[in-house]
Amino acid sequence: MQVEKLARRYNDSGRSYGGECAQISVHGLTSGQAMEALAGNWAEVAGNRIPEPQVWLPTSTLWTGQLELLDRANKRAPQTPGGAEFPSIANSPLVIAMPAAKAAQVKQRGPLGWGDILGMSGEQGWASFGKPEWGRFTFGKDNPNLSTSGLAATIAAYYAASNSSSDLTEADIRNSDVTRFVRRIEANVSHYSDDVVDLLRSLAAVDLSTVEGAAASDLSAIVTQEELVYLYNQGELSPTPGKKPNEPLVALYPKEGTFNLDHPYVVLPRASAEQKRGAADFLAFLQEPAQQAEFEAIGFRNHEMVASKDLIATVGGQEAAQKYFEPPAPGWCRRSRRTGRRCARRPTS
Repeated sequence: MQVEKLARRYNDSGRSYGGECAQISVHGLTSGQAMEALAGNWAEVAGNRIPEPQVWLPTSTLWTGQLELLDRANKRAPQTPGGAEFPSIANSPLVIAMPAAKAAQVKQRGPLGWGDILGMSGEQGWASFGKPEWGRFTFGKDNPNLSTSGLAATIAAYYAASNSSSDLTEADIRNSDVTRFVRRIEANVSHYSDDVVDLLRSLAAVDLSTVEGAAASDLSAIVTQEELVYLYNQGELSPTPGKKPNEPLVALYPKEGTFNLDHPYVVLPRASAEQKRGAADFLAFLQEPAQQAEFEAIGFRNHEMVASKDLIATVGGQEAAQKYFEPPAPGWCRRSRRTGRRCARRPTS
């Protein structure tokens, strides 16, 4: 875990601020699990092995709005009040990742959107692109209730369906055309996981299989964050770490736009004044060039959303997404999570 590594560097640096110093400890939970634990009884949800935090590092500010809703439902003061702005430590756009040959075939059509790509799932998918021998178009995503990329992908489908990049409304989620569009995409998820890394590791294992006659993966696309495409192509998700895949993945950026997973640094109100000073210094440390280079080395854009040349070359991507979606209202986001969960469990036709 990169932040844990950087916390050790911070602790060993002898750094001080205003005559004070801090010791940082880092513990890992998914964004969704941490949100549920922060909203309820921490020990019951997270377990006694993980102490209650003073700083939360979810993958996206999409989760801070969800925590605010849960706090209000539990009649607690919001820990992440609406309107609060949280600094970023690193960034990674949500992309549609495809094996290089399949991405090249899709790109021949020019700029395509979420529905153009994911909506072609099914038996006739690749035949419509002149490649019937490739069979069905299948795609994978992860659980929108636990994973940020799964949550963001579900919401992105709503944006695409309503032809909007901001200001989604309650009417959008009730609009039959919009709902039909989203459900058509979600119902065609053929590979569904609680963690997209598991899908990528499975794909890497199949790609590198040396067993004669081993079946190739039928996966056509995975909705994930750009950073994981970088790690996949560098061989970091391989069963033999460092062994690069025979066929890399290419990151596609849908024409309507995409979400930026902004990795916010959230100092929680339970932190004491002393802990808040320490948290502020650790944030300053993480945003310094030396530490930002560590994030860039594993495929992130820096805290100002700038991508390195190595990242762009490795994922076959672009310096900036065409545009980024604005996060919807927390209540709207919660309802889209429910839609994503229901649709993803329906059998693929």
